[in-house]
Amino acid sequence: MAAKVLTIFSLLALSVSAATAVTFPQFFPSPIAFEVNNPYALYNPLQQAFASSISSSLAMTIQQQYWPRQIFQQQILQQIQQQQILQQVQQQQILQQVQQRQQLQQVQQQQQLQQVQEQQLVQHVQQQQTLQHVQQQQTLQQVQQQQYLQQVQQQQILQQVQQQQLLPFVFNTPAIANPAAYVQQFFPSGACF
Repeated sequence: MAAKVLTIFSLLALSVSAATAVTFPQFFPSPIAFEVNNPYALYNPLQQAFASSISSSLAMTIQQQYWPRQIFQQQILQQIQQQQILQQVQQQQILQQVQQRQQLQQVQQQQQLQQVQEQQLVQHVQQQQTLQHVQQQQTLQQVQQQQYLQQVQQQQILQQVQQQQLLPFVFNTPAIANPAAYVQQFFPSGACF
């Protein structure tokens, strides 16, 4: 039994030393350089032969253990990239929506501005028409006033002429009784004023 325990401990020590003898070229220097510098590898040629036979199989086992992790890491990386692409697409869609809303608001503002300008133009035209109508009424009133004034002046002139014509007859009673005969006496027939 002691022999069995001794062999188990020696196998265990041998496997531990073999496991520590395996190196990864990306992390550690080459195994030859490690073995040259390792004092145990120099003194135990049996361990060296055993380690070299186990190192290739152990390296394959270790790579097989890390392959699922690499695949899993690649899948996670792909998912992250897909999420980033999806976020970029969503951000672009949101940006497009915002730009469309801004363009729609600009179009609405321009339409409102055009409506306001059209209303102002209509009001201006109406004001001009009202002003022209008022001016026409004022002009018509002025013309009517001038015509009335001219009529009044003509009536006054007519009254003055009639008064001047009647002035010689005021003290002459036969001329007042028969003015036609009196006028013919001073003005022969066919004479013009």
